[in-house]
Amino acid sequence: MSNQLTTDQKIQHYVTLREHKKQADKEFKKSMERVNAAMEKLENELLEDLEAEGVSSKTAKGIGTAYVRVVTNMTTEDRDEFLKYCLKNRELDAMDVRPNRTIIKEKSEKGEVIPGVKITQTRLLGIRKG
Repeated sequence: MSNQLTTDQKIQHYVTLREHKKQADKEFKKSMERVNAAMEKLENELLEDLEAEGVSSKTAKGIGTAYVRVVTNMTTEDRDEFLKYCLKNRELDAMDVRPNRTIIKEKSEKGEVIPGVKITQTRLLGIRKG
């Protein structure tokens, strides 16, 4: 079937499907609001229960286990200070180092080879609605 369609028809079909998918995703997200709110309420109540009991987990036999986990996040508040610390203390493993895509691309397009950086390009199809 797909091979019998013209390029214009394929683009039209794709745009229609994408719009349908977007609307379905929106409706599903809306339909889950009450479920997510109820789950969040239960999570908060269970956390309070575990804290009140002074335990980090509680098992409902044959049903499941509620447990407390600690998630640690961090951000760089002062890039220069952090960089100075890492370099001064030879703590390079404390940093995540990755190439800046914009700068490396510009340098590469001018013929400069950046040691230690592998550049790959992938062709992707984009479709804009007319």
